[in-house]
Amino acid sequence: MLEGVTTIETINQEQQRQTQLLKQYMEKHFKPPKIKQLIEAFSFSELRKLIGEMDIEYFALCYFPKYFDREFGQFHRQLFAELKHMLSNTGLITAFGLPREHGKSTISSFLFPLYATLYDKSQFTLIISATEIIALPFLDMIKDELETNTMLIEDFGIRKGSRWNNNEIWLRSKSGLDSCIMIRGVDGSLRGIHYKHHRPTLVLLDDLLKDDTAKSETKRDQIKSTFTDVVLPIGTRDTNILICGTILNEEDIMADLLKGKIPGVRSIRKAAVVQFSDRDDLWSEWEQQYNNLQDEDRINTALSFFIAHKDEMLEGTEILWSEYLEYYYLMCKRQAMGINSFQKELQNDPRSTDDYIFQHLEYWDRLPEFDEMEIVMYIDPAIKAGKKNDYSAITILGQHRKTKQLYVIDGNIYKLLPDDLFQVAVEKLNTYPVDKIGFETIQAQSYMKQKFEEELWKAKKFTTVESVNSRGQKHERIISLEPDVKKGHILFNSANIRYNNQIKDYNRNCKYDDAPDSLYGAVQLIQSVKSLKFYDRSLLF
Repeated sequence: MLEGVTTIETINQEQQRQTQLLKQYMEKHFKPPKIKQLIEAFSFSELRKLIGEMDIEYFALCYFPKYFDREFGQFHRQLFAELKHMLSNTGLITAFGLPREHGKSTISSFLFPLYATLYDKSQFTLIISATEIIALPFLDMIKDELETNTMLIEDFGIRKGSRWNNNEIWLRSKSGLDSCIMIRGVDGSLRGIHYKHHRPTLVLLDDLLKDDTAKSETKRDQIKSTFTDVVLPIGTRDTNILICGTILNEEDIMADLLKGKIPGVRSIRKAAVVQFSDRDDLWSEWEQQYNNLQDEDRINTALSFFIAHKDEMLEGTEILWSEYLEYYYLMCKRQAMGINSFQKELQNDPRSTDDYIFQHLEYWDRLPEFDEMEIVMYIDPAIKAGKKNDYSAITILGQHRKTKQLYVIDGNIYKLLPDDLFQVAVEKLNTYPVDKIGFETIQAQSYMKQKFEEELWKAKKFTTVESVNSRGQKHERIISLEPDVKKGHILFNSANIRYNNQIKDYNRNCKYDDAPDSLYGAVQLIQSVKSLKFYDRSLLF
């Protein structure tokens, strides 16, 4: 008896959920008079199907709540819009790079085939994965929903076709259109693939490489050849191709697609962390506590530290799926996975040892006394401020007079307006006895140097500021640092996490190079500082 009551309550709860969901999405797309008109004209089942076709997000939440029980992010909606645009056109190729743990495969290999097939938008949908075995669970999920999802059966009136096996299913819709969903591995037989007399109308590719394949140059090249020689011409001129994946190696097919190396492909790349925290100093301290093996309760110790400094530690952060994940969770994940795996799996930015110039940085444990060193500050200001523009970088570099050892006393990158950046520099002059300042003056930066000098005078700081107009290729300048970094002749500050990461991430095609360029400028500047201390210009006033 009690079991029956529970079942009725569950049904009532689901009906209530469906009603609220339909109301929410009808209000999203229609004004009240139109909603009233639709309710009078269509049944509940017909309205569900109608809104589902208009909005893939509703289609997912309405018919498959057990798979989509978390709030979608804006990037999911962008992916949905991409598929709808594709299905309204022909002959499009789009590559969408997404990190792990962001629902990529469930959407591309389960939701999209069902949507395209049930709404008669694709008569032959082909799903391609690294191997057929990897794609098999998704076809099983599709079959299970088509066989047991009563709402789906009621609304779409699906009937099985003459084939219903492990790698291919044939269907017939209410309208009488025959269709097929098929799975294949990129390592299998793809040439000449067809359903009856039809070639694929929609090709969905999901993670074409396995980890072991990504490590092999030969296998990576084989996948590239298969993609260009077999997959691209697999259908007709009207066939649409959508590739979803994560970059596992800088030379793999997904990397080529997202870098625009294959003509005619529209590419979109996403990373789990869009913007890291501005407070490297606090996260460095947290990292030490999180990894302190002497503390048996180190995880809770680090968590307590985060809670106590939460606002400051989250300053400037932005993550891709904020509706579900948290920045703190991702930082813990980064510690567990290690920086290389995190960059590959969650940032879509794998490290290739051949391309990254500065593989290992060495750090100082303690600094010599300031009066034992020559100390310079190098400022590389960004011409434009804002989240999408370059960073400004400030490097404070010291050189021991006797040993000539170089120390990055403090290195930081900022996204600040010029006036705010100048205030940061002035504050650093209160902390460090800088002998000379180098200020990069390219394009509008010469005007910024004048403004900076005005701020120094206001603060009664009379340190010499030298204009630096770097010549030659930036890449060649930066890689000239490699021998000194590799030999440990330049030691870094372990607290400068973002600055150090930008050094380690540097390669010819990297997005940001402000930190290594600033370091190069500081090294050049310190070589011009004579052993004799500059006279105290404040004595003149």
